[in-house]
Amino acid sequence: QAYMQVQLGNIAMDSDLHKEAADHFSAAVKAGASFATLNIHSTHIEFALLFGWDLKSLWQIANQQRCHALLRIGQFGTAFEAYRFMMDKSDDPTKAIFLDWIPGKFW
Repeated sequence: QAYMQVQLGNIAMDSDLHKEAADHFSAAVKAGASFATLNIHSTHIEFALLFGWDLKSLWQIANQQRCHALLRIGQFGTAFEAYRFMMDKSDDPTKAIFLDWIPGKFW
């Protein structure tokens, strides 16, 4: 379900439907909440091999795109809360990715 929501969110973003995109990305984040601190183990490897899904990257993309969509529709407070959520749920390597991403992606 998270994968589908991210794909629908990307389609909405490409169509400048930022409210709908934010809704899809929020649903993806909720559906994939356990992906944030996912350790590589056999189940994760099986998903990656069978479907080409990198669940941890999917969670990262959903969170980043969610923040971007929320900012585009002017929901700055909600975007900040979403950013804090993803930082609170992330391990240190993922936090570093998010910190590198922030400066150029919002605008």
